[in-house]
Amino acid sequence: MPPAVAETVLRIANLAEPETLDPHKVVTNVQINITRNLFEGLVVLDPKGNVAAGVAESWTVSEDGLVYRFNLRSRHKLRSTVVLVAHQQWAHAATLASL
Repeated sequence: MPPAVAETVLRIANLAEPETLDPHKVVTNVQINITRNLFEGLVVLDPKGNVAAGVAESWTVSEDGLVYRFNLRSRHKLRSTVVLVAHQQWAHAATLASL
């Protein structure tokens, strides 16, 4: 089987089964240990704790600090331009928390 279609398995020794892998709902180390390996943020922390590029290869912040523009690495594609406003993200998280 060519590498592009070969099965990929991620094995992690964990203390228990996770209740969820939804990144908006994880709260325990059991869940966080797995989701850290499944999802990469726009930015990440490097070994020294500094903000470093993740999925975004670069970013800019508007002069007023209200608008962040992320440029994704070429290997990451979106189907269309996505504009996400902070209050939309919080609303999604609040909706999930109420389920």
